[in-house]
Amino acid sequence: MTLRLTLLLWLCVAGSSVFAQILTVQQAREEGVGAFVTVRGVVTAGAELGDIRYFQDGTAGMAAFGGNNGPAGFDDLGPGDSIQISGQLKLYNGLLEISPVTNYSLLATGVPLPAPQVWTGQTLDASIESQLITVPCAQVQGSGSFSSGTYPIATASGAAFPIYVRGGHPLVGTPVPDDAQRLTGIVSVFNGYQLLPRGTADLEPTACFNLTGSPRITDITAEGFTISWATDAPASTTLRYGLTPALTESITLTGNTSFEHSVSLTGLDDATFYYVQAESSTSGGTALSPVQLHMTASLSSHTIETYFNFEVDEELSNGAVPDGTTYQEAEARLLGLINDAQQTVDIAAYNMTRSAVMVALKNAHNRGVRVRYIREADTGNQALGTPAFPVLVGGIGEPLMHNKFLVVDAALVNDSYVLMGSMNFTNANIVESPNNFLVIQDQSLALTYEREFEEMWGSTGAQYDESAARFGSDKLDNTPHYFNVGGVPIESWFSPSDGTNAAIKAALRTADHEIDVALLLLTRFDLSDALLEAHQAGIFVRGLYENETDEADDLQSAGVNFYQDNTTRQLHHKYAVIDGRHPESDPVVVTGSHNWTNKAETTNDENTLIVYDADIANLFVQEFQARWRTTVAVSDRAAIGTLAISPNPSSGALRVSLPEGVTSGVLEVLDVQGRRLQIFPLVGARTDLDLPGLTTGTYVLRVRSARGVATGRLSVIR
Repeated sequence: MTLRLTLLLWLCVAGSSVFAQILTVQQAREEGVGAFVTVRGVVTAGAELGDIRYFQDGTAGMAAFGGNNGPAGFDDLGPGDSIQISGQLKLYNGLLEISPVTNYSLLATGVPLPAPQVWTGQTLDASIESQLITVPCAQVQGSGSFSSGTYPIATASGAAFPIYVRGGHPLVGTPVPDDAQRLTGIVSVFNGYQLLPRGTADLEPTACFNLTGSPRITDITAEGFTISWATDAPASTTLRYGLTPALTESITLTGNTSFEHSVSLTGLDDATFYYVQAESSTSGGTALSPVQLHMTASLSSHTIETYFNFEVDEELSNGAVPDGTTYQEAEARLLGLINDAQQTVDIAAYNMTRSAVMVALKNAHNRGVRVRYIREADTGNQALGTPAFPVLVGGIGEPLMHNKFLVVDAALVNDSYVLMGSMNFTNANIVESPNNFLVIQDQSLALTYEREFEEMWGSTGAQYDESAARFGSDKLDNTPHYFNVGGVPIESWFSPSDGTNAAIKAALRTADHEIDVALLLLTRFDLSDALLEAHQAGIFVRGLYENETDEADDLQSAGVNFYQDNTTRQLHHKYAVIDGRHPESDPVVVTGSHNWTNKAETTNDENTLIVYDADIANLFVQEFQARWRTTVAVSDRAAIGTLAISPNPSSGALRVSLPEGVTSGVLEVLDVQGRRLQIFPLVGARTDLDLPGLTTGTYVLRVRSARGVATGRLSVIR
């Protein structure tokens, strides 16, 4: 036999072992990022989890992404398909996956899925990544119906991970269960481990003992706070707490067996971090909450200042006046904080090109103040040279270090300040683009922002430790979220570790009457869905945005008053005001650096405050109304007649007949002071409208068209 024929026969026998050695999934995982692998397994989920496919063999699980030009038929794979698949290993937001798939073979269909592993651990980890698991006793945290986003779960073991529901998932629109569930799903990673249920069958009601909700903190004072929780059966009550996660102290309420549990901690130190964990026991077992970090109130002066760099509409003031409405006032306050610093200045700046700010930082350093500065890599920060104080570069490539906050003298009770908001420290953002920031004198909040800063800094000292620095998906949810600032409840959320969008969505869902939003960008469908849900529930929703997106277009198409900024300056805000003109409805303001985008939620370093205060909400209403009137305004044209409105008076549903020859333009609803409330596109010579959000009173309807302006008066009776 010739050498050539011998080699040919050997190749026929050896086959794929020469050109594509088939590995077990565990072996492939051990090859690491960059390796080209070929594996076999059974697909465990289909299109309900998007473009990605998860599969398992007897050793481990893996994810695969076909890519934009993936192999034909890959997107058709579903549960029970046995496949052989090849491609390069890639790490995507922490998930090890084959991406892109270079080729695959369908070996069989209808193969039984691997049995889910029963998981009772407190966290998910790499040992079960991309595998099916079952959590035998879990309580989903939430209410109403599922929409896209993350939902924390509570388990008897004190688990601390969420489930994730994507847009279009079978669970969307189904009720969030009130009772305990046997929860099945695939372990995935997106800047932190999460569980992916595949459909309604993965949530199965079960009889088990568990906490029915995450413990709540209330009554925060400088001496303590109250932790409350509930269980799905009468049980004992114990709260463990301490200055470290070791939880060296505990309080047990003897003789108390109930569904509702509440423990008040007293005698604590002011402005101090405390770890807590709820524990309840019954004959069905013991249930633990995740360990939470909370903080006592400070003894500070608790002032909250509000700055805008453009004019506001004072006609809507309830008596509250912003601390600044010009860029000069805003910059003067920023510089004043730095110039008055006694001990420390920590600044996290996405972008800084304003020379006066850098000069103030250099002067502070020269007079002995410890200055620490974190900057984003890919912005104009580099143009300011190399200062004498240490500068850590974060967000190289992805993620972005997108914060814009300043912490001054966190160790001083009455001189500790946090400045935070939407404003970059640049010429464009300070002078040209509408922005906002808050200045809060509160030591508890300052220490919390300092803690977040030091997680990125990698050190508690003057010099950063690059090896320990955490950015983006490496960060942990390790700061308190709830504060009492002089009687004003404030929530603090950092991205991408804390689930900020869930907090924003929860705030939006408190609306009783109205929501105003001013956004640079909206690309998160969970937040656009929340606005749409509010609109459909009769909440008066208005929005302004800078950059056009599908989500913004969808809101407009659904009849939401959502309009693109048409001025030459960039609308750079990222805020929402809930019930700002209804002080009886507990108004709320959401503001910070967090754009309403996927990257802000899952990738970038961001910070957000949610402030529950009627006066601050009123200030943001004044700001919004000024932007609204500027943005939505259309230049005056000649009067061309009167609108025919019927019925009039109306309860809100009416028909508007336009002057002859007018078939396009916009119809505006104004109050008697001429302030624009709503705006609609015109379709045809007659337009049927339903005007939500209008209370009993008199209004002006105005049509602006290419031919001119027509008006009419409308009486609304509710």
